[in-house]
Amino acid sequence: MNQNMTAGLLLAEKLALWGNCNGLIIAVSKAGAALGKVVAAELQLPMHVSYCMGIHDPANPKKFVGSVSADTAITHASYDLPQDYLAHQVRLLQQELRNDDTFRLNENLEMADKVVIIIDQHIETIDDLLATIQAARKRNALEVIVAAETISLDAIRHLSDIADEIFYVTTDTHAVELSFFKPESV
Repeated sequence: MNQNMTAGLLLAEKLALWGNCNGLIIAVSKAGAALGKVVAAELQLPMHVSYCMGIHDPANPKKFVGSVSADTAITHASYDLPQDYLAHQVRLLQQELRNDDTFRLNENLEMADKVVIIIDQHIETIDDLLATIQAARKRNALEVIVAAETISLDAIRHLSDIADEIFYVTTDTHAVELSFFKPESV
């Protein structure tokens, strides 16, 4: 049994309460899609893919100043960057995502009154999840759950403010603690 299968089965066991519910799985990366496929099959829920991309800080490419999905963009209010830079980055990244239908969340996907389970393989920061979480909230999801094979302790702390539930197989204690800022929409 491969690692994705094992991790997917472990996550599905933790998420068993939501099996066969009025819900759906959204994977936010290629690795998350492999994991999500296993969880979706076990829980008998449909799966969709919504790839998010981080907006890098021009002064420090290791930091993110926001995240973008095909239809949602979020930036950190505490960064003092020119709005034209941010708007340009959002347009570029959204165009890149829209050009690849494989990783674009269907704009007509119904999430109202559904349990939305957002899955990724490894979550070190919450930046790449913010746009998908916001999209689910804007579409009136009943509940937003985040699930991962591995997650940093810092990400758990920050996700606890914006997700209804968080499930994971292991924590990444070696992840570098990063600063998180309250996001604001672009």
